[in-house]
Amino acid sequence: MESSELNPFALISDEIRAKIIKALGDARVEKGTKPILTFTELMTRTAVDIPSSHFNYHLQRLQGIFVERVDEGYQMRVEGRIVYHALRSGTLDRPDVDCKYTLDTACYYCGQPMEAIFENSVARIQCSDCNHLYEIMGIPPALDPTGTDPVTQFERYCRQMQFAFTNRSCRTCGDRTDIDVLRPPHIPFNTDNREVVSIYSSCPSCGDQFFLSAGELILYDEGVISFCHDRGLDVLNQPVWTIPFAATDRSVVVSSEEPLTLSVRIELGGETLLVRVDTSAEIIERIRS
Repeated sequence: MESSELNPFALISDEIRAKIIKALGDARVEKGTKPILTFTELMTRTAVDIPSSHFNYHLQRLQGIFVERVDEGYQMRVEGRIVYHALRSGTLDRPDVDCKYTLDTACYYCGQPMEAIFENSVARIQCSDCNHLYEIMGIPPALDPTGTDPVTQFERYCRQMQFAFTNRSCRTCGDRTDIDVLRPPHIPFNTDNREVVSIYSSCPSCGDQFFLSAGELILYDEGVISFCHDRGLDVLNQPVWTIPFAATDRSVVVSSEEPLTLSVRIELGGETLLVRVDTSAEIIERIRS
């Protein structure tokens, strides 16, 4: 095997090999179909006009990395499914579509409407006037910014990402993520210096990363969910940018520098829940008053 073909990207750069991955992936998602193809079935599905010996050469190059040989034929490995999902969803070849939508939520700092902006494969929730940034993330592959309710689709995707990284789980590879509490001036996207802290969750394996506000960090805590629900705020079923203590740092204070301790104050229905978080971004105390 050539040294270049030990590189996974070099392997799938060949059109025939990409078709093999697609054929195995298509078989896997068909209802009622066992995700295993014989050599003949696989060659038929790829519809390539080459000798079987040449086809076998390309198939062999994929084995052990993207494809697995079993008694009944060939099936996709987990690594192959990742490539297939990227090809199928359009991650690698989607066109750039720029558009924006005015939201019903007012900016917490200047009172002007927030906007959802889809531009250069990135989605942002920000103020239409003062440009304060509430959310920024790559547009998920299946989201069409010009389609039906793209803002809701984007918000649900944000939720999935927030929940995974809040629970120290990388949504890309499944490894446990590392957590760091960032302070100014080391907070990215903090162009107006309104953020007190940023919770930086990063994966040591695949390099995926996510930034959370202190309010977003505690959003899925059972004590927070219960306190808010009992006072008419369903934090699990509305956009995060409509939840004041999660959307801004105005409810966040640094209680202690050494060791670093944060406090997030949630005020609802005349009552207060104070959630204290330590330097490892773990909740250490909940105080009701």
